[in-house]
Amino acid sequence: MRAWAAVAGLAAGAVLGVVVGRATNDPSAETPSPAAAAREAELERQVADLNRRLADAKRPRAESERAKRDDVSEGENVRPDGAGGKPVAESVEARSPATDAASLATFTLEGFADGESLSKAFRAWAEAQLERGPAGYDAILTALVAVSKEQQRIEQIVGNDESMLAKELYPWLRTMVHHEKEMLGLTEHVFAKMAENSPMFAEMPKDDFLEMFTEGIGVIVPGAASEEQMQRLRGYAKKLIETPESSQSKAVRGVRSDVQRLLERFWAEPLTPESAAELLRSGAIDSATLQRAARLVPPEVLATVDLTAIVAGMIRKGDYRAARLIGTPPLDALDASRLEQAALDALDAGVLNGHMVADMQRRLGRASWSDIRPFMDRAFQLGERGRTAAAQVLWSLQGAMRPDTAWVEDLIARGAVGEREAASLRTMYGIK
Repeated sequence: MRAWAAVAGLAAGAVLGVVVGRATNDPSAETPSPAAAAREAELERQVADLNRRLADAKRPRAESERAKRDDVSEGENVRPDGAGGKPVAESVEARSPATDAASLATFTLEGFADGESLSKAFRAWAEAQLERGPAGYDAILTALVAVSKEQQRIEQIVGNDESMLAKELYPWLRTMVHHEKEMLGLTEHVFAKMAENSPMFAEMPKDDFLEMFTEGIGVIVPGAASEEQMQRLRGYAKKLIETPESSQSKAVRGVRSDVQRLLERFWAEPLTPESAAELLRSGAIDSATLQRAARLVPPEVLATVDLTAIVAGMIRKGDYRAARLIGTPPLDALDASRLEQAALDALDAGVLNGHMVADMQRRLGRASWSDIRPFMDRAFQLGERGRTAAAQVLWSLQGAMRPDTAWVEDLIARGAVGEREAASLRTMYGIK
């Protein structure tokens, strides 16, 4: 579901969220019967009716705003364009609940024959709920929790029609943009509920529907939200991460890593060149912020910072994110020997796995066995835990970086690795 959610966010709604994350790939789908076709026509009528009620709900608000503008013009003798006096005052938006809210309070999958009619009906219903504000947001969340428990049913309705899914993406995107303010409100509402009322999602069997917000809408929110709203969202996200997993529902636990990624990457606190330079000089910086900060400061300032020391300290702690930054500008001119010593320390401490160290060697420009052999010779002089991790490095080396068979045979013969690691190396290198 991840790719679709990043594109469409709420479009995953009652249709795409389950479909693209479904457990089955069964291409079979029900063939609509004449009765189903009649039902589809009826649903089209219901969708049109929902849209009409939504328009009716908007009309009183528009009339109220127009009346306020008229009052301002009459009271201050100001023309609509503001010329000849004080500018026209902005009207305070008065949110009106959707007409006949009781009939719009719930949404079920009953009676739908295909995904397109389901998507259209849910979109119209969701628009009406968005107009209701927080009460409508709760209705949407309640519907998502309910629908999430009917994965088999929704798969039967939608089938495997990818062309239908593609056609439905743009209308959902258009709806999101049209209701930008409400969509931001809904997103904030969801994060607040995840942080402060996790039990609300106790009946949601999987995290698919929450991923619409953590991997979809959440990624694009910074382009629309104010910094004030972003601060609130960061607060909810931090609270969610700081809450013990044992007290969170399964669905909320399932998106913790997504929320952590939002905080570290897409929702990162604003940085100025001055604050970035101060962070780098102090060394009190994490790997999620390091590259962004290093790119913000002028080259002459960056030259006064010991970037190698910062990265080496992170590697000694087993920070795999820091290891992945090696070789990417401006972290592409670091002292390789100091980084390798940090990697040896991390291997010996058991905080960095061999697969990551092998990748780190590639990032340092090592291309052949002769390049990496000095490091490996030192690695197999470490303690037992370090040598076990060093064997992982050997398993992860590819192509010209791999050692010759004679070196591996000697390694095994002198007991530098345990029996389990020795057996795996014999298999990998074809040693009898």
